[in-house]
This record gives sequence, structure tokens and C-alpha cells, in this order.
Amino acid sequence: MQIFNITIKLVILISILCLCLLPQNIQAQTDIITDQIPINSYYATAKVTNVENQLIEEKVDDITHVSSEQYITLKILNSKLKDQEFTIINEITSNPVDLELQKNDKIIVNIEEFTEQSNKIYIVGYYRLTGVISMVFLFFLLLIILAGKQGLKTIISLLISIILIFQILIPQILNGHNAIILTLIISLLVTILTLTLIAGINKKALIAILGTLTGLIIAIIISYVFAKLSYLNGLSTEEARTLFYKFPNINPHGIFLSGIIIAALGAVMDVAMSIASSLQEIKDARPDIGLRKLFKSGIKVGRDIIGTMSNTLIFAYVGVSLPLLLLYQEYGDSFKIFVNLDFITDEIVRSIGGSIGLIAVIPMTSLFAAFLYSKTKK
Repeated sequence: MQIFNITIKLVILISILCLCLLPQNIQAQTDIITDQIPINSYYATAKVTNVENQLIEEKVDDITHVSSEQYITLKILNSKLKDQEFTIINEITSNPVDLELQKNDKIIVNIEEFTEQSNKIYIVGYYRLTGVISMVFLFFLLLIILAGKQGLKTIISLLISIILIFQILIPQILNGHNAIILTLIISLLVTILTLTLIAGINKKALIAILGTLTGLIIAIIISYVFAKLSYLNGLSTEEARTLFYKFPNINPHGIFLSGIIIAALGAVMDVAMSIASSLQEIKDARPDIGLRKLFKSGIKVGRDIIGTMSNTLIFAYVGVSLPLLLLYQEYGDSFKIFVNLDFITDEIVRSIGGSIGLIAVIPMTSLFAAFLYSKTKK
């Protein structure tokens, strides 16, 4: 009985000590968590100056797993840590996205700053800007060599289009403005600038502009109707859901339809300009040709163009979704269920909507061309 009483007293005493120490432990844990939150985080470019590889063997259930670690010495090339060197560990597993770095590789790193003397550095990926810039330069060089002055005009129109999209369209959509109206306005500006730079200010450019704008409007109307019938809300992808979460004032359905306009714009302009140019040549060769025959000639020209152009749009969308299609082929169950997935229906409406816009360009551009080219000056 005496031993029992002593044991009870010891348990009570230990419990009291634990209760007294518990608040201090909680505070210490809070301090640790606070210290682990970085005061600043930013990206920088770095160069690998040294690599040491080390193999690691782990045995789990009589199965040996082999991985490797790289002790990477890297030199920061910009930011406040410029010219400073750090050594970090880069683990390489069977994951295909792991980076196996070599000496002199240029990489992007994320730097988390805790204090002025304490930083954590994470490898983000390879520095790819050099390859991208080289490819763009090669594209511009080939345009100038093969197309001469027209190639230079194409480059100028392309740069203006990029500026309009990234400096006006995207910021204004993020500010909550109507995405569809903004996209149509920007598309009209891009079309006018591109076609007038390439063709000049004349009837041919006017016809191509009218045909392009009409085709885009028809594409957006058709896509809107069938997106409603298919119950699409523009939130079929993870990127769209993340965007809506961060910017709830943006209409995701409008973003979806705007994407159709932008994706189809280049092909629609191409078809409109091809028909306008062809009909101008026909009119120059046969000045006496009438409106009806000129219109029929435009339809015939358009028939030869539309087959390859529709394939261009559909193949582009299939190319983007190719990994998904391969997975379905291997693990898919029912084709009906597959097509009913929102992101698959999303791609179908997007590709067919753009193709309908291409088809609509042919008769509309032919009609504008037949009317304007057949008019005679008094």
C-alpha cells in the first residue's frame, strides 16, 4: 500500500512538472516555426562551378534501391548575392524530372532569405532563355532572308501584336474588364496593323480585315452557343481554376471564349488574305468579270485552302493534348465517358469553333471582295 501511495505521488508530481513546462515548450515551437518563415523569396540565375556525385543504396524488403546525390557548388550571377558561391545537395531519383547537373550548366534557383547570413537555395530548372532567344533570332533571320522587306514588316507586326497582348489585353482582363470585348478589339487592331503593313492601305487589305473580323465574330457566336449547350464554364483546367481563385472578378467563360479568338486569329487572317489576293489577281486578269463569277471564284479558292487550314487548327489542339490522348488509349474505359470529361469537351468546342470561323471566312471574304472589286469608278 505504501508503494502504491508513493507511485501515485510520483505520477502527480511528474504531471505537475509537465503542465508547468508545457507552455514554455509551445512558445519554443512557435519561435522555431516563426524562424522558418522566410522574410524574402526571389529567383536568380546561377552557374554550376563544381559537381561531386555520390551513390546511395537503400535496402527495403530485400530490394536494393539505388539513387544518387550531387554536391553542387554554384555561383550566383545576379541579385544581391551576386558572385557568392554556395554548396547545395541535388538528389537524383528515378523521377524523370530530376535534374542531373554538369559543370558549367546555367540554372535558375529560388533563394529564400531568413536573415542576412542565412539563406536557403532551391534548384528550379535549367536556364533556357539562351536557346529560346537563339531560335527567335533564327526565325527572324529566315523571314528577312526569304521574304525581304515583307519579312521585316511581318516581324514588326508580330512585335506590335505581342505588345498589344501583354501590355494591354492581359492587364485589362486582370482588372476585371470584359474579356470577349477586349479580345475582339485587340484582334481588330492586330488585324488592321498586320494586314496594312503587309498589303498596304488598299482594297485588298480592307477586304481581308472585314473577312477576318466577320469570321472571328461567327466563331465566337458558335462557340458561345455550343459551350452553353455543353455546360462548359471555362474551369476545366487547373490553371483556369487557379486564376479564378486568385481573381474572382474574372469571368472564366469569357476567358475560354477569348482563347478561341486568339487561337484562331492567325489562321483566319491567313485565309482572308489568301482569298483577297487571289480574287484581286483574277480581277486584274479579267477586268470584265462580274460580281457573281468573282464570288464563285473565291469559293473555289477557299475550298482548296480550308481543308489544310482546318487540319492545322485541329492538329495544333491534338498536339497539345497528346499525352492525355495516349493515356486514354492505354487506360481509357468508355469513349462516351472520355468525351464527356469537361476538359475534353473544352478542347473539342475550342477546335471546332475555330474551324467554323475559318469556314465562315471563305464566303464572307469572297462576298466582300466580289462587291468591292466589281465596283467601277465613275
